[in-house]
Amino acid sequence: LQTKPQSADSVFVLFNPEFASAKPTTSSLRELTSDPLMEDGKQTRAGFAPLPGTVAEADAIRQVFPDGIFVSGQSATQKAVEEQAIAAKYVHLA
Repeated sequence: LQTKPQSADSVFVLFNPEFASAKPTTSSLRELTSDPLMEDGKQTRAGFAPLPGTVAEADAIRQVFPDGIFVSGQSATQKAVEEQAIAAKYVHLA
């Protein structure tokens, strides 16, 4: 595993990802049937609602780390975490 050098105050913030485009597969639906958000094997809400306050959290972190990497929406992916978070001293997922 190779790591990139990190600055003393580097931060990676992934917030407010777009879950609506992620469609669960049949096998993952079976795994979720015991989930409290599931009722009779059907999701009780369409996709995942954005967590309240995540944009405000990211804005507050941006005040402290203005040169940080901030990723949201469709760009907030697992690939973004794998590629960019490795170089950060701090990682915040919201």
